[in-house]
Amino acid sequence: MINPVNYIISGLILFSASCCTGQNDSLFIKVHFLYGSKPAKEYKQVENKWFGGIHGGHVSLEIGDSIYGFVPSGGFHVFPKKKNRKSTFTIALLERWKKDTANMKYTTFIIPVDSLMFAEIYQTNQTYIKRTPYDYAFFGMRCAAATGDILGTHGFIKKRGRFRNTCKFFYPKRLRKKLFKIAEEESWTIVSHGGTVRRKWEKD
Repeated sequence: MINPVNYIISGLILFSASCCTGQNDSLFIKVHFLYGSKPAKEYKQVENKWFGGIHGGHVSLEIGDSIYGFVPSGGFHVFPKKKNRKSTFTIALLERWKKDTANMKYTTFIIPVDSLMFAEIYQTNQTYIKRTPYDYAFFGMRCAAATGDILGTHGFIKKRGRFRNTCKFFYPKRLRKKLFKIAEEESWTIVSHGGTVRRKWEKD
């Protein structure tokens, strides 16, 4: 049964977005890619190792003043399971994210959307926060594949099934390369932020 509350929330977001912008095409969402890294040789004693190392990193979506991401919860599975899912979608305030990533290397793709699309993506993420649609697994859905799933659902990239998503976007760099290509074709704005010299960062 369709929950009418979802329509009310989406309507409010849509109305608010239109009022604030005064036009239909001045909104945007952002895709943030944190790069993988490892401690630089001179700082191995003071810098921590991060999960995934140089081929790690993370992908998240910025919608309004919030950052949404798909992460493991209570560990993770090697292969995905339908029961006992170890996954969750998180939401964080943009200002907190800026502080947490101040010393990190990241690339941001700024994607223009109309107010209807903005409301639809917002609602998708709110739904996923309430109930994650899939497990977090090493050979399964992780942050890049989950972001690819959302972008595909809303037509920014080709929509793929879950298995093909996990293969195509096994780690963040593969999705990032795809968005670099689309950004050039669609004239999306790209913002780059350099990370601390205390770490060796993944390259594009």
